[in-house]
Amino acid sequence: MQACADVANREAVASVDELRTQQRRSHEELARLTTDIRRIIEFVKANEEVPADMRAEFKQLTTEKERLGTKVEKLQVAIDRRQTRVL
Repeated sequence: MQACADVANREAVASVDELRTQQRRSHEELARLTTDIRRIIEFVKANEEVPADMRAEFKQLTTEKERLGTKVEKLQVAIDRRQTRVL
């Protein structure tokens, strides 16, 4: 029985490493999106009129940022769940 628990714990640790890698990449992408969003906000502050394509890009960036934020949260839940030791 203990051997099965040890194998399950080893497999959980290996999968946690992969989840952490995915989470790190998502955080990096979030940082890039945040920078792009700030760039658009600064442009809007400096100009009276905002082109339609820039508004569309802003909407797309914010939607993607929300999606990635949700992904990061789900990855954290999965990491927490897998870090729970078996027996």
